[in-house]
Amino acid sequence: MQFQFSVQFDPDLNESTFFETIPSKPTVFAIFSNEADGSQAPPYLSRTTDLRRRLTRLLGKPVSSSRRLNLREVTSRIEYSRVGSGFEAQWLLYLLNKFYYPKLYRQRLRLKPPAMLKLNLSNRFPRTGSLDCFLPGGFQMTVRFTTVRFVREWRRNVGRPSSWISSRSDDASKT
Repeated sequence: MQFQFSVQFDPDLNESTFFETIPSKPTVFAIFSNEADGSQAPPYLSRTTDLRRRLTRLLGKPVSSSRRLNLREVTSRIEYSRVGSGFEAQWLLYLLNKFYYPKLYRQRLRLKPPAMLKLNLSNRFPRTGSLDCFLPGGFQMTVRFTTVRFVREWRRNVGRPSSWISSRSDDASKT
């Protein structure tokens, strides 16, 4: 994956002149380490609304009493791409994590399977149930929910199969 901009970093350089060249814009960025043996370790990936402030915190001179992450001594270059929205930032971060961490990108982004609800209309008395994965046959409708709380609310309010059957039979009698 290619970033829009790339900047070399040297911990011995003057901080103020280096950080003045960094924009205070929303970006997705990668911090690459300088490996002594020539091997390439995966970069530190993140998104931010103010790149200059974030890099000042990550690459500035460390305060001795602070426990904050400081990557000043291990960084060789910074690459970044400007983004226009939160969605674009999240999408680009997803693509970068998938590229640099193909086996771990789901855990790194905390991706979880969506909450699903199955509706089985093949039975005389239709039933609803939760669904963690797609199973072959048996149900005719799958509704996607963002949280389990919405699944419970849908079951309680909208997903009453008896109301669906009566409305289906009323529609069939009109034709």
